Amino acid sequence: MNVEQLLKKRNTIYGICALWIIFFHLYRQLACPNIPIVTNFLCIGNMGVDVFFFLSGLCLSLSAVKHKYSVVGWKAYFKRRLSRVLIPYLCVGIPYYLWSAFFERTGSLPHRLLRFLADLSSATFWLRGMSTTWYVFGIIIFYLLFPLLFTIVSSTGRKQLAFLITGMACFAVLSAYLPVIKNSIVLWSRLPVFTLGIILGTRDRTSYALSRSTRICLLVVLLLLFWLTSSMALTNTQNKVFIVCRLLLFAPMTVLLLTLVSDFGNGLRFFELLGTISLEIYLVHITILHPLAYWGYVERFNNRLYLILPFISVAIAWLVKQLSDITRRIIHL
Repeated sequence: MNVEQLLKKRNTIYGICALWIIFFHLYRQLACPNIPIVTNFLCIGNMGVDVFFFLSGLCLSLSAVKHKYSVVGWKAYFKRRLSRVLIPYLCVGIPYYLWSAFFERTGSLPHRLLRFLADLSSATFWLRGMSTTWYVFGIIIFYLLFPLLFTIVSSTGRKQLAFLITGMACFAVLSAYLPVIKNSIVLWSRLPVFTLGIILGTRDRTSYALSRSTRICLLVVLLLLFWLTSSMALTNTQNKVFIVCRLLLFAPMTVLLLTLVSDFGNGLRFFELLGTISLEIYLVHITILHPLAYWGYVERFNNRLYLILPFISVAIAWLVKQLSDITRRIIHL
């Protein structure tokens, strides 16, 4: 994998994945016709999250190697990373979970306020599996785990790393049956791909171009994995073990896809701009879907939401980004 080229294109990749995730959630919300290949592509749009986690692990690892973090360095790391995630989350999460508590929920005022605090603080995710904004809670946990994972990966040989990744994969499968842990299975199944990103960032790399035969072989394997995974997702989405195994297939698919992407051309300006607000796009679109469904707009507009929602989400996400940047400057983060 050409890491240098991949890093140059990461905002483009983030932008494409943000749209992919939007269409995935719309696919799950709407009654869509089954269009071969297109439907297969949409039904595994949550692989965009795996791409985010892989690139996060890679970028964190490269930064740690470059700056050789000490105790002081780790403090600055936590401050910078957590503020980047938490401020946009609070800008979107506070109004959304207030709406949810007072429109979607029933009960007394104290009960609704308690539910609001539980949702906003992620307690309902860990205890009940409430997954609306799970990615934010998940990436924060991975940020907190990163110093430990980075230390382990940096001082571990290849065989030990293989056992480490295998152990994480086994844990992801077993997490479907573990009390409490099973509520956050959607997160733990992404731990291996996050760690793969860390591993790549700690290893010596040389810039190279893939040969034509190598590209063809990787593309064939990627397409086979894509077809296997998407076909399984369309036919058997209720089995817990299957869901975990499908998510674990995303790890090799993510690595293969980014290996191919890193060896081709320049990024597209439009997607690069979307990539700079990809977190905000994720937060906005997923929290908009619930009020739209509650007030009946999903049924009214149905497939037209494929055209409308991305534009609305991008516009609001840009405003959230501006508000977040202003807030960070005010509190000097």
